[in-house]
Amino acid sequence: MLKKLTAMGGALALSLSVTANVHAGVSSQEAAKLGKSLTPFGAQVKGNGKTISTGLGIPDYTGGIQRKDIPKTYTRPGQHHPDPYTCLLYTSPSPRDRG
Repeated sequence: MLKKLTAMGGALALSLSVTANVHAGVSSQEAAKLGKSLTPFGAQVKGNGKTISTGLGIPDYTGGIQRKDIPKTYTRPGQHHPDPYTCLLYTSPSPRDRG
């Protein structure tokens, strides 16, 4: 039992020492793109160009939820953020609409 515990402890210590030496980084050219062609989080600003109403479209990033988008019922900090997609209701076609 003690040998098994020692081996497991050694394996854990070795894995922690290996992962401690791994560093992720980006080049200065990539970092310069933040806020221009990349969002502050590193995602692409440009959407996919498809129509949002089809359910397949990804809109361009415009800065997130703007003050004008916040409903009047949002009265204090800490409330849930408004759902920006409430206007995009998807309804499947009814059999009677197919003709």
